[in-house]
Amino acid sequence: MTSGKKYIKLVVDWYNYCGRRNMNVVGAYDAKTHLSELLDRVKNGEKITITKHGVPVAVLQAPEVSRKREPSLVINELRKFREGHSCEKISIREMIEEGRRF
Repeated sequence: MTSGKKYIKLVVDWYNYCGRRNMNVVGAYDAKTHLSELLDRVKNGEKITITKHGVPVAVLQAPEVSRKREPSLVINELRKFREGHSCEKISIREMIEEGRRF
């Protein structure tokens, strides 16, 4: 076995030893070939590890869903911000016109 293959085997063994063997593992070629199927699986809550020559290179997972904030809390934060910041020197109309220049 060449040193490169020994290294790959060590990495894969370590990866499995760390408890990741329960994750779904897919090779890069299969991931490319079956991407839409993998996306459906991820949509249903699975995490899929993508490997290249047996070495994990990426994890395909759903993004964290951001929680919507309560509108009244956001409004209160805006009011607090406005207390410390003023725009007395420039009107809203001037700000709008300035924004249109870009």
